[in-house]
Amino acid sequence: MIKNLPLLVFIFLIGCNRTLDRISDDKCPTGLIAESEQKSIFLDEKVDNLAEKTISDKVSSNIQFSLNAGKGQTLMVDTKVSDLCVSVYDPNKNKISTTLGEKFNIPEDGDYLIQVNSPLGERIFNLDLKLSGKRTNPKAFLPLQFKSENNRYLQEVSPNSSFDQPLVAEVDLNNDGKNEIIISANPDKLGQCGNGGCSIVAYTKKESQWQDIFSTLSLPKLLGVKNSSKNGFKEIIETVNTNVQRIYSFNGSNYVLSSYQDRRWQIPIIQGYTATPDEGVSFYTEPSPNSISKETPRENVYVLGQTGEWMLVNPCPARVCEGTFYYLPSSKLKQIENTEISPAISSNTDATISGDPRDYLKNIRSGYSTDYPPIFKLPIGSRVKVIEGKRNSDNYLWYRIYSPDKQREGWIASQLITLDPR
Repeated sequence: MIKNLPLLVFIFLIGCNRTLDRISDDKCPTGLIAESEQKSIFLDEKVDNLAEKTISDKVSSNIQFSLNAGKGQTLMVDTKVSDLCVSVYDPNKNKISTTLGEKFNIPEDGDYLIQVNSPLGERIFNLDLKLSGKRTNPKAFLPLQFKSENNRYLQEVSPNSSFDQPLVAEVDLNNDGKNEIIISANPDKLGQCGNGGCSIVAYTKKESQWQDIFSTLSLPKLLGVKNSSKNGFKEIIETVNTNVQRIYSFNGSNYVLSSYQDRRWQIPIIQGYTATPDEGVSFYTEPSPNSISKETPRENVYVLGQTGEWMLVNPCPARVCEGTFYYLPSSKLKQIENTEISPAISSNTDATISGDPRDYLKNIRSGYSTDYPPIFKLPIGSRVKVIEGKRNSDNYLWYRIYSPDKQREGWIASQLITLDPR
């Protein structure tokens, strides 16, 4: 047995080395593959200027990961799956010369793409990332760090909440040295989050009372805080996808959607509406005739904003396809007029929040459909003023109401409100 030991060691070393052999470059793509699936990566850079993460995923052909990094940092990318092609591209889509398992310097601030390609078919893989060092230019925003909690925050901040074991983030939004509390439904708990995302609410303490100042439907990992402030509170940023972000600003009493951003354009917010695209029109990935997409509208679209003669649209009516945005020429869209309610009601009609008492708090939404996110809640019995009423595309009646207690307005379904007798 001892006599054969060198041979066994030799075979063992060959076996080990074989697992480390990389696929040859001639089998790998020479550049970025267009229309690949993209996923965003968020790393916490607040701990000793070091962020590490292992991503477990599956690739059948090609997948790309977007990672924000800055000059002054170093990045290491590695995988133990030897027959994958892994390459890194800078914000200008230029390939960076890298070696797996070795760190390299980040040349400039921006979003970097890590492309994973599998020439030999479907593979399950782990991708190890290590981002270290301090940015030369401080990051414009930091992702919120949500942690799984028991219900102790809910008992103090929002005792009537229907959340159970939520995710909680603490952050000082107004630089007063005290943290605001942001509570999210837990996406890992069955039934807590829907297709539109999780209900997320931010609270601040005013005169020993917690008040909600921000509400949205999203995913906790998509939210961050900008360094810039409006009316004394830092702006909240929601990274919808690798191109588009929503910016929420404080208006003196609560956060409101102030702008959409992509990596090149500021998109002014307009009053959203549903529109019908011309027959045969295609979507565009940018506000340019040279960016025509293979995707075409299957139904009406929801118009979000405008840049020049181009409209930023969501491909679903009532904005239910979260994270998907395209552009269409304004001349190719026809706005769908909304039908006013009948009989009409006079402005400032008094009313009371009503409905099933088992669900004590009722959602007040940003628009007249359940596809719009809740912006605040009112308990049953709250007195409100009705401003107007509209029927949505499904012919359901909604009221726009004003709450004197909250000093805010929003929309609520007609079955959840009782009008005072005339």
